[in-house]
Amino acid sequence: MKSSTMGYFPRLLNEYPLKIIPSPMFVLWHNRRLILLLTVRELGSRFAGALFGRLWLFIAPLVMLGMYAYFFGEILQAKWSIGGGEDSLTSFAMLIFSGLIIHQFFSECLIKAPDLVLSNPNYVKKVIFPLEILAVVTLLSAVIQLFIGSFILLLVFAIKNQVVSYSWLFFPLVCLPLFLLTIGLVWIFAALGVFLRDLRQVMQFVSTLTLFMSPVFYPMDRLPEQLQFLTYVNPLIIAIEQTRMVIFQGVPPDWIVLGGYSAASLLIFLIGYYFFMRSKSAFADVL
Repeated sequence: MKSSTMGYFPRLLNEYPLKIIPSPMFVLWHNRRLILLLTVRELGSRFAGALFGRLWLFIAPLVMLGMYAYFFGEILQAKWSIGGGEDSLTSFAMLIFSGLIIHQFFSECLIKAPDLVLSNPNYVKKVIFPLEILAVVTLLSAVIQLFIGSFILLLVFAIKNQVVSYSWLFFPLVCLPLFLLTIGLVWIFAALGVFLRDLRQVMQFVSTLTLFMSPVFYPMDRLPEQLQFLTYVNPLIIAIEQTRMVIFQGVPPDWIVLGGYSAASLLIFLIGYYFFMRSKSAFADVL
């Protein structure tokens, strides 16, 4: 059975009877201490042996923002502003940085997803372990980096523009649907990754594709008309556009757009959770 996992996967639903699946909120709350412990360990292992340790969480986004300001500003002389703001080199760097930290969050989770179960076979075979929380740990680790990058962005923006807007308080609300959608996708790809080993290579291409098909390096109005449909299928576009509204334009998010985005994200969250829970009883046989 291990030698033909692709042929085994289509028979999964027939061979493993449907069981009662606990709600995702119950699972997350019941395992909250374990999730916190694993998240801290994940962040610690990432910088184990490094001279500056966890300070790299702050150093890396600072260096990245400085690099974008220099190369796109001083070398390429690129300018871009929104909301009637100052059209300056620093504004261009901050606009790119705001889109990039969101893409990096999404990309990191997506790339890790296919290996979440494969890289932890002991959790599958030898111990009773809630495998579904591995996706949550991956998400929280990326969320911490996202918010650190966002804090640095807001700090630089406040220093440069001498202003603090109330709309910044909406930033976590804008990110929440993206978090739900991302963890749902991680659950789906983590389950599929057990059966489809090529998925890890596919995720690398998907990550690059979402980078260039999202308004990270360009405004949405530069996107050709025939590609405008991506607004409805690319999970990053709304998150990036709404983030720039609350940070750079100083206005609340578009509640109608955010509401529709939240509903779709919640649906994917639930589909991903129940798909993973339905599939995990077959993991031991494949691994």
